[in-house]
Amino acid sequence: MVRTRWALTTSLKDKTITLGLYKPARWLIDNVVDRERLTAHATRLALYRELLKPDALCYDVGANIGDYTKTLVCAAAKVIAIEPQPSCIRELRARFRGDERITIVPIALGAENGSSELFLRENRRNSSLIEKWNNREVIGSVTVPVKTLDEMIKAYGLPDYIKMDVEGFELQVIRGLSKKIRLMSFEYHLSLLEDCAEKLELVDLMSRFGRLQFNILPDGARNFYWSEFASLKKFVDTFPKKLGGDVPFGDIFMMTS
Repeated sequence: MVRTRWALTTSLKDKTITLGLYKPARWLIDNVVDRERLTAHATRLALYRELLKPDALCYDVGANIGDYTKTLVCAAAKVIAIEPQPSCIRELRARFRGDERITIVPIALGAENGSSELFLRENRRNSSLIEKWNNREVIGSVTVPVKTLDEMIKAYGLPDYIKMDVEGFELQVIRGLSKKIRLMSFEYHLSLLEDCAEKLELVDLMSRFGRLQFNILPDGARNFYWSEFASLKKFVDTFPKKLGGDVPFGDIFMMTS
């Protein structure tokens, strides 16, 4: 059987973790070998340094292997890295071992406390609590614990910023929140009409906490879509019907005051 690139990469990572070589290998890849990763990190870092104050408490919801966690820490934040995938959890622990600024929480988030099936995909970035998410092939599943954002806030404090990358499950995560969050970001996919509709429902749900302002960061972009954060009306008039271009996905940033 021909092994895929993702399977080979995962096998190699497992070996470096077992041998205690993951951290230096990760540093070499991120800073020398893969220049695109280095550029992406630098772009994110410049953005977060503008948006966040030093020592900001940040929740990285759907941390995966910790690329955003790393950037947030470099921006002088403290990070609660929340991730349910067992292989990603192992990698997060190897990557950030000994870093007291980072707390790794091996769970998923949802509308209520309990457990759920996490549907695994070969590319771990596409794993989701939604079985048919984005029509990606499921290669297995695992039962994972689920907590609400309210439970996380009780345990770790009210975050200054929440980054969510949970493959279509964002609305359920927000249904488990009863407090105002100053800054939040979450993925959008213009090709998925149901996902866009849920993002607008999420925005409506968050509007109960105060005045909302928005910006949009297309994937790979160095700058926001608008030069300044826009009103709720401007956002709703624009998203999703007036967005386009070569990158039909990215992140919505939402500020509450």
